Amino acid sequence: MQQPQEQDKISMKGTFNFIQLLMKSHAAAVSVPLRTNYGSEGIGVAGLGAMFLITAWGSYTGDGLMFFYLAGFIVALVAQRMRTFSNYRKGIYVHTYYDGYPWLAFKLFPRIKKESNAKACEAFMCLALGGLLVNVGVVSVGIFLMAGFISIMATEGFKVELTKKRVRAMRDAQIEQEYLAEELRQHDRRGL
Repeated sequence: MQQPQEQDKISMKGTFNFIQLLMKSHAAAVSVPLRTNYGSEGIGVAGLGAMFLITAWGSYTGDGLMFFYLAGFIVALVAQRMRTFSNYRKGIYVHTYYDGYPWLAFKLFPRIKKESNAKACEAFMCLALGGLLVNVGVVSVGIFLMAGFISIMATEGFKVELTKKRVRAMRDAQIEQEYLAEELRQHDRRGL
């Protein structure tokens, strides 16, 4: 009876990880040109997934413009990798998995001060640009960009929740260490 429950946990975790990878891949497909200064693994497997999604969507819709989008994405991807390497050679280090600085959102909306807000703003930029493209007849690219609203918001939401979880774990560790330090002081006073 225990075995099926264990398998359910594994399949639920696998399903969640797959959905998260799809979201990260799609978010990368729309945000790589909008950001700069990625960590060395900031794009990672999501970049490969993004190329797959762009190709799959272009094949599904039969719109050749998606293959121009793919070419533009590959150029942006190569430029980001070159920038990352250049930063490394200059001694500019960022977290290995840093997913880029939202330069365009900060430039277009100078009143935004927090990076997380700028990345959320990128989601709305994708929604607006995608809607504009759909209205002028570039439907497949427009829908792909509009879906970027969902994928960027989801990936940013995942990161926020993960950060909260890590902060709670750090706080718990701090409480435990303070308790153990007090126990040690008590132990030393008693001379045990």
